[in-house]
Amino acid sequence: MELEDLKRALSNLSANGLQISDLVTDRHAQVRKFMREEMGQICHWFDAWHMAKGTFYSMDYLCLLQIILFKENLLFIQFFLVHQLTQKKC
Repeated sequence: MELEDLKRALSNLSANGLQISDLVTDRHAQVRKFMREEMGQICHWFDAWHMAKGTFYSMDYLCLLQIILFKENLLFIQFFLVHQLTQKKC
């Protein structure tokens, strides 16, 4: 749907005599491929909101991994300390 709308808009603009040099869209995969393969003369840019949102989700995922690793290490340390404290001392 998004790709078809873009094609329709570009053909409408060129039919009215407008020449497009730059285009800003979201990071939709079909749009990227279309712009790369069929509209190479138009410079394709991504809007800042979608770039920032993608970066935010990547950072959120990495932080989640760090928290999980921290919790696993914390559990290991707790078990180790309990084991050390409950051992008989000679």
